[in-house]
Amino acid sequence: MNIKIFVTFFVLLFVLSCGKKDSTLSSFALNNKKIEDSNENLSIKNNSFLEAIYIQADKNDDLIERKAMANQIHAIGADLYNYIEDLKIAIKRKNTTEYVNELFFNGDDITKEGNEFLMYIDNYKQSMSTVLENQNPIIVGMVNTNFDLSVIEDRRGIKTNWLTLNFRDLSPIISIIKLSTMQSDIRRIETQYFAELLGVKLNIPIRKTANNNIKEETDKLIGENSNKDLDEEKDLVDKETPKVDKVIVKEPKSLVKVKKEPIKITPKTIVNSTKKTHTVKPGENLYRISLKYKMTAEKIKKLNRMKNNNIVVGQVLKLE
Repeated sequence: MNIKIFVTFFVLLFVLSCGKKDSTLSSFALNNKKIEDSNENLSIKNNSFLEAIYIQADKNDDLIERKAMANQIHAIGADLYNYIEDLKIAIKRKNTTEYVNELFFNGDDITKEGNEFLMYIDNYKQSMSTVLENQNPIIVGMVNTNFDLSVIEDRRGIKTNWLTLNFRDLSPIISIIKLSTMQSDIRRIETQYFAELLGVKLNIPIRKTANNNIKEETDKLIGENSNKDLDEEKDLVDKETPKVDKVIVKEPKSLVKVKKEPIKITPKTIVNSTKKTHTVKPGENLYRISLKYKMTAEKIKKLNRMKNNNIVVGQVLKLE
């Protein structure tokens, strides 16, 4: 009889433990959905802002340069945003901690995919700095703060790199939340810049830092006020979207989304090429181009007399 009670007790504990785990995972999934919904709202808001900038430029030739700047900022953000979306799709498909570890880490080293991720973030920061440094140092400061990849300390005071601290040995849903939050930072920064161009005052706060311990980040996301904050943000998005002569909000023709290949663990096949030049396509960066042609990024920069890694769509790069 005592044995039956003992077994029943532990079975009950196991069931309760599983239920608590499922409940926690459901909470994380729900909060990620809310972040993604918020990002979608910000995307709609930004497209509306961009459409308003287009209309103003069409009416005033003096504002054409502002339209070009807005397009450039949108394209820079879209490159990183879409790359992160590919990462999320790949992680959701596999949905294991092991996959995330294998994707980014090889023992104590960072994989090619992990370095590519860091390269995309660094390219975003450098591109934004190049375009806006003289015109808007405040936005550049937001970018550098929110995408700070410097070496940091974990809770134990041990120094470690950003990728390891934020993505190693963590549940896939935590990694997805982190990636969704990065996408939110991209959209919020873009919103802030477009609003300044239009003279619209915003109340939506920009996150002060993204270089935090992931548990602190996710604890906030599942806190009592997280749902309320996201709902309030949606209301602000609705209220602050500019009304411009009955404009229908739509994606401008010049900002067509580019479908990318899903992120894979195995290295992509590199095809030898005898081409002497390469024309930059949407979604490409210097790192990917160097892999394609079996060259170092530094060699491409030297051939093209480039001072940094910044490239733009349509740019023709010398390969020899």
